[in-house]
Amino acid sequence: MLINSAIKVNDKIYTGRRHSHIIQSDYNVDFKQGIQGFVDENGKFYTRDEAKTYAFEIGQITKTISEILTSEDLW
Repeated sequence: MLINSAIKVNDKIYTGRRHSHIIQSDYNVDFKQGIQGFVDENGKFYTRDEAKTYAFEIGQITKTISEILTSEDLW
């Protein structure tokens, strides 16, 4: 199950309830260089496209989403 929004910069993953919360955080990181996605309960990172497929396959979302997956789609 996807549990948090995430942004991966290089090999470091930053998490939060929403992507905007991560970007507005005090991490002092240039998130423009990062990849937005989500993490599951095991800490595995999924890009937005991967997360959309995963969430649908496990029943976390019940409708297909034609655009990118957002945190609002999950919670």
